[in-house]
Amino acid sequence: MASSDANRPVEVSSPCRQAEAKVKEIIDTLFELGITVHEFQSESGPVVHNRISDLIAKFAQLDELKDSVEGSVPLDVISCVEEGRNPDCLMRDVLDQVAAENQFTNGKIQSVRKFKDILLNELGNTLPEETKAYEEIHKAKVASTNNRL
Repeated sequence: MASSDANRPVEVSSPCRQAEAKVKEIIDTLFELGITVHEFQSESGPVVHNRISDLIAKFAQLDELKDSVEGSVPLDVISCVEEGRNPDCLMRDVLDQVAAENQFTNGKIQSVRKFKDILLNELGNTLPEETKAYEEIHKAKVASTNNRL
């Protein structure tokens, strides 16, 4: 026996969830309308008219919900949708960009650490007493910082 979950009203609590459910209903109605128009026959006129009226009513209900929904959609996402692209692609692009910047930053950190090690080694060869004094001060400072945490 087939379940009629698609026709059962969805219980939602937050305005955002209500808007999401209404958008899903609109998509279903548009799909049904598309099928009806594709298979159009002269006696299908009232059915098409009813589906269009239903669609208009659902858009009106969605319009009523707009003021109760908090939040915003980034312009990049809107542009992506208007261009017919999937917004998930935008998210993937942003994640790739962040990963590349993170890799670049980690490379800089490693370079600075290597430079520090080389500099301390050369200073130790050139100024051994001053380097030992610096290392003792640095160790004490690191220890005191770790104790505060």
